[in-house]
Amino acid sequence: MRQPIEDQDRFLARYEVLSARGALILASLFGAAFGVIYLDTTTIQIVGYILYPVEYAINLLIFPHATTPLRGNGSALVLLFILTILGALAFTITRVSVVFLSRILRPLTRRPS
Repeated sequence: MRQPIEDQDRFLARYEVLSARGALILASLFGAAFGVIYLDTTTIQIVGYILYPVEYAINLLIFPHATTPLRGNGSALVLLFILTILGALAFTITRVSVVFLSRILRPLTRRPS
């Protein structure tokens, strides 16, 4: 039978690992936020020039009459984040539908014995 002190020590050890992970995640979020703020305050538009052709192509396909502005670093990073989420969502929906259809159609493709 375990002693209550051993259970408490295991709980505390697990809690310390979770708090270290939480602190690491929080520090990385703050670092990313301050990086975006720094990039937005610089006069050189780095991310805007990289993202402009992608946004122009998407606007050309979906909204042909829209004009595509050259964005600053901060707004371009936000737009890049949104486009990344939309791409991941499209990939996930496609992957789930392919797996679902393959499992539905698999019994139909077997040869009768």
